Amino acid sequence: MDARRLDRKTLTELRKRAVMSVQKGQSPEVVARALQVSRGAMYGWLARYREGGWGNLDARRRGGRPPKLDGLAMKWVYDTVTMKNPLQLKFTFALWTSKMVGQAISKRFGITLSKASVCRLLHQLGLSPQRPLWRAYQQNPEAVEKWLSEEYPRIKELAKTIKAFADENKDRFRLFHLPPYSPELNPDERVWNDLKNNTIGRKSIESKEQLHKNVIGFLRQLQCSPSRVRSYFANETTRYAA
Repeated sequence: MDARRLDRKTLTELRKRAVMSVQKGQSPEVVARALQVSRGAMYGWLARYREGGWGNLDARRRGGRPPKLDGLAMKWVYDTVTMKNPLQLKFTFALWTSKMVGQAISKRFGITLSKASVCRLLHQLGLSPQRPLWRAYQQNPEAVEKWLSEEYPRIKELAKTIKAFADENKDRFRLFHLPPYSPELNPDERVWNDLKNNTIGRKSIESKEQLHKNVIGFLRQLQCSPSRVRSYFANETTRYAA
């Protein structure tokens, strides 16, 4: 379809429909094919919207300043985030963060964007992060329930009588196993989740030394915060061990 043959009202609605579809998570490539427009037009509309909002998609508008990130730049950002590992761009962390995306844009186009601007850009491209379900899909709910109702009470009772023995035999340990594929039952997993989401995941890690420093710094702070440690046992899935 040649969008240039459409009347301005129809073309305006087509542009808005395309941009809204991308913001809802559809790939720009898929939307372009579905609406029978070129990829260049699709990314160009995204660039227009980013620069001036919905009004900038009005087909009756002419001229105006060119967007900081044009259609080709928008395509590059989308392809980079969805198809490339950060390690390919010489980052040392394998998961994209808004700060890393901003740095990649700066290196590629010489444009500096704030964190809020990068987050807005990712949302406009339908790339807002989704909160994952924090539970292994292989988990057996019946096994979890049985462990909570039968096994753990026995473990807790044993803990009352074994403390003195443990103090006298610090070089020996007794191990108890959680049911398979049940990380949400382990308070330790809350520690690593906190580390990744609230410390490492919020920073742009550029070297192994920096990664090591940030991890150690977090753990040192944790040692001085008993209330934060207790919070790992207060989650709905770990409260049984509080």
